[in-house]
Amino acid sequence: MIAFVLPVSFLQAQSTTPPSSIPKKVHIKEIPPSKLPKFITNYISTNLPNAKITKVIKQKRNPGAKYIVNVKIKTRHHTLVFNKDSELVKLDGKKIENSTLQKR
Repeated sequence: MIAFVLPVSFLQAQSTTPPSSIPKKVHIKEIPPSKLPKFITNYISTNLPNAKITKVIKQKRNPGAKYIVNVKIKTRHHTLVFNKDSELVKLDGKKIENSTLQKR
């Protein structure tokens, strides 16, 4: 039988993981539309008056939460993503830098 001896530094290098590569804990939960922050429901009703909210997902990560809202307008489905400050940041997967939609 042949035994291999590895240097201790090799074993230590293999067992350590840099802190930046450790994924943060994310909690995802479907919630009813009635649990959305009032600002988001007002935003949708003001800017998309014919939209019906079909699904809401709350993604919780420290320090804040993100809301993913699926809406249906006539026969089309759209996905809106709001950040922890209830600002629209994505519409159908496209980033929104300066929203042209009204804030109320």
